[in-house]
Amino acid sequence: MNVRSAAVALAVLALAACADDPTAAGHDADRVAVELKGPPHVRVLLREHEAAPRCDPAKPWHERVRCMFSSGDVTSCAWLEVDSPALAAAPPLGPTFKDCGAVRERGVRSRLPAPGPAGGYRVDVAPEGDRIAVKVGSAAMLFYVLDGATVGFISTPWPVSWVAVPTLEAALPRLYSLTDASSARTLASWAIRTGGDPLLVSVLAGLDGNMLDDWQSLYAQLSSDDARRQAREALWKKVQEPDPNYELLSAFIDVDPALHPPDFHAMLRRAALEAVAEDTQWATLEPLLEGLAARDDPLAGTLACRVYGYFVVLSLADPDGSSSPQIEPTFRDGPLALLTRTRTACPWVKVALEADPCARSLRCGPDGGLVEPDTGPAEAFSSGDDDGEGGGSLPLCTRAVAEGVLAPPTDAGLGPEALDYPGPLLLAAAYRQGVVSAELLQRNARRTYRFELPDQTPAREERGQESPCSRPDEVRDALCRLPLSTTTFEWYACRAHIDDKAKVVRVEALKSQ
Repeated sequence: MNVRSAAVALAVLALAACADDPTAAGHDADRVAVELKGPPHVRVLLREHEAAPRCDPAKPWHERVRCMFSSGDVTSCAWLEVDSPALAAAPPLGPTFKDCGAVRERGVRSRLPAPGPAGGYRVDVAPEGDRIAVKVGSAAMLFYVLDGATVGFISTPWPVSWVAVPTLEAALPRLYSLTDASSARTLASWAIRTGGDPLLVSVLAGLDGNMLDDWQSLYAQLSSDDARRQAREALWKKVQEPDPNYELLSAFIDVDPALHPPDFHAMLRRAALEAVAEDTQWATLEPLLEGLAARDDPLAGTLACRVYGYFVVLSLADPDGSSSPQIEPTFRDGPLALLTRTRTACPWVKVALEADPCARSLRCGPDGGLVEPDTGPAEAFSSGDDDGEGGGSLPLCTRAVAEGVLAPPTDAGLGPEALDYPGPLLLAAAYRQGVVSAELLQRNARRTYRFELPDQTPAREERGQESPCSRPDEVRDALCRLPLSTTTFEWYACRAHIDDKAKVVRVEALKSQ
C-alpha cells in the first residue's frame, strides 16, 4: 500500500470514528494554576474542557480530516482548595467539567471565576492564615477560612494590604448576611464560641430586615437579658429608619409581640399610609393592612377602599382592557376582600356593581351554590334545555352563598378562596353595605322566569329552520338589562310579554302584514 492509499484509509477510518462518536475529541484536563505551600497549603486548580471540533460534513474529505485533527474550543473552570482535614474528609470531586461547574462559592472547595482574557491567578494568604486573597483580573476575591473551609468572601483591591482588610470578627455581620445557610450556622457557632453575646449582638445588629427568621434564631441563643435588650434596640432602629422598610414591618407582624417596638402599631399606620401614597403594589401593601385589621384598626378598610377605587376607575375608563395594562385579579379582589371582611363602607362597591348589574360572574349554579372557580356559569351549566349555552337563567347568588367566599379555613379543610370568586365577592361586599337594590334583584330575577314559546311554523319546519322566537336564552340578558317599566318588547318577528307577578315570559310570533 503506497503512502497516499494509507492516508486515504486513515482518513476514512477517522471519518467513520467521528461519525460514530462526534464528541470523541472532547476531553477534560486538570492542572494546578497556582500553589502556596503555606501554612496553610493553598491551591487554585483549573479544569479545561476541550470540545470536539465542529467539522462541516459538506466539506471535502481532506478538509474534514484536517478539521478533525485540529483543536476544538477550550472552556475553563477553576476552584480554590485549602489543604485541611475538612478537605480530606470531603467526597472527591467528579472528573467531568459538569462536576467542576457544580462547585459552590463556599466550602472545602470554592468556585472561582474563569481566568479571563488576561489569564492566570495569583494568591496571597494573611499571616494568621484565616484569609485568602485570589487575584482574578484587576481585583481579588477575599475568602474567610474557618475550620478548613471558606465561609464567605468579599471583594478587595490587589495587592492586598492585610492591615486594611477586616478580620473575620469585623466582617462577621456582613458575611452572615451574604452567606448560605450552612456557612451561616458555622459562623454563628464560631461567634458564640469565641465572642459570646457581644459578638452575636453585632451580628444581629448587622442583619438585613428581610432576615428576621435568622434574627430570631440567633436571638434565642443569647444568654443574658442585657444582650437581648441590645439586640431588640438595634433591630428597632432599622424599623424606625426614615424610609419605611415595608418587608421588615410585615415580617414583624407574625413574630412574638414581645419583640415589637413600643410604638409598632403607629409604625404600621404610618407605613401603610405612605405605601398607599406611593402607589405601592398590593403584594407589599396587603400584609401591612392585614396587620392593622388584626388590631381592629379601621384604617385597614379605609385604605383598602382607596386601592379598590383606583381599579374601579381604571375598569370604568377602559372596560375591555384594550388600552390599559391588564389588571391582576389579586390587585382587584385583594382590597375588596379586605374591606368586606372589615365591614368597611366603600362607595366604590356600589359603583362597581351597578356598572354591570347583570354580569355572569354574579350568578350561581342551578342549585344556588357557587360555580367551580375554574369554569364559568356558561360552561359549567349548559344543559341543552332552554338555558342554552349562555347560562342566562342561572340565579343571582344569595347573600348567604356570596358571604361564604369569606369563610375562614375550617378543621375539615380550607374554605372557599375569595379571590377565586370575584363575582360573589363583589356581591358579598354589596350585601354587607346594603347597596344591592330591589331593582337589581328584580332585574336579575327576570332572567329566571319560565318561557312560554310559540309553536314552530309549518313553513319554517318544512325548510328545517328554527324560529328566533323559540330560543329564549338569547333574550334572557336583555330581560335583566331592560328597565323594570318595560313589560313588552319585540325582536324580529317576535313579541315578548313579561308577567312579573306570574314570573312568566310569554313569547308570540308576529304575523306578517
